[in-house]
Amino acid sequence: MARAGRKPSANAKRRQTTRAGQGRAAVDKGTEELRGHKRAATGRTDLPLEPLGVLYGRGKIEEAEYRAGLRLEAARRASFGHDTAAPRTVYGDRLARGAADQWAARQMASTQVSDDMLRRETRAEAEYDRLLQALHRCGKAVAGATLGIATRPYAGAWVAAALVDRRRPWTARHDTRLALIREGLAAIAAIGSREL
Repeated sequence: MARAGRKPSANAKRRQTTRAGQGRAAVDKGTEELRGHKRAATGRTDLPLEPLGVLYGRGKIEEAEYRAGLRLEAARRASFGHDTAAPRTVYGDRLARGAADQWAARQMASTQVSDDMLRRETRAEAEYDRLLQALHRCGKAVAGATLGIATRPYAGAWVAAALVDRRRPWTARHDTRLALIREGLAAIAAIGSREL
């Protein structure tokens, strides 16, 4: 006796849900428009459209300095989350005292944290603090310049913008700021990395 319904197809959805099944490349390199923007900003298509990527792609910083900046941003992101500014620099003393809206968030976070998650967060925060200490040992100007270019919200992106925008000429002011950034990134690269 035959079963009711449509006969199963040998080439059904299972082959159409993967990149290979759809006939696309294994790695998504973005649209041609995005690759054009990346090429115009960084000179390469494999670098992100971020200030560090622009400086590295244009040859203003070395690969070790670029990797150190990525490490700094990864540690900041692990400590504070994606697309947030570091609360210590934005809110200052208010964060230490706490506000009414932060109380509820702290209570919620303290009740739902496993020991493994707490250890991971503590390790990430310790790494971020270690990187910040290395920067602050170089001086306030170096720390400010490096944090402005390497961590979100990219307060120092004007240095990288001068490389991309032809209406903004590269001046001695940019060279001075770039020297501070390179000093900070070199200090981070010198201390080595730890697992986040």
